[in-house]
Amino acid sequence: CLRQVALLLACGFVFVPDICINIAKRLMQAVALGRGSSVADGVSFCDDRDEQVKILRPLKDLSELEVENYNKFNSIDSIPTSSYGADAGNFASIQNLTSSFINGIQENFSSTVSTVFRACGKVAPKKSEARCQLCQSSLDYENSNTLFAIEFSRVLDVSWKIQWSM
Repeated sequence: CLRQVALLLACGFVFVPDICINIAKRLMQAVALGRGSSVADGVSFCDDRDEQVKILRPLKDLSELEVENYNKFNSIDSIPTSSYGADAGNFASIQNLTSSFINGIQENFSSTVSTVFRACGKVAPKKSEARCQLCQSSLDYENSNTLFAIEFSRVLDVSWKIQWSM
């Protein structure tokens, strides 16, 4: 959506206001969902999957408290944001559960969230020739344990059906 609007407006860059806790949540959600090598695209400083539009996260080193204090001292009203499905509760999705987990860590052990956020900088996307047609992320399918497990399950399912059809 952001890329499409940027293309319509002929913008080469989109700046998003992601801060460290949002990026830490996104990293943990992507790991929990098994997104593999495409994790880095959603948490790095520059998402350059699209050559025409690059998404930049210039505020990523700021904490929620720093942003709140800046807004307070400069008399800026914040617009509350919510994520899709957040009103359905913590156990409605893995994203909600992960977000709740990171929020809990932030309240009790704020330096841990900073450590999770710092790990984002160490996650680098693998550059490969094969790309997803929808999101342009690199496809990491060589020697993939996940794909091996899926293929193994298919073989077992087929052999199970053959065995029981006789």
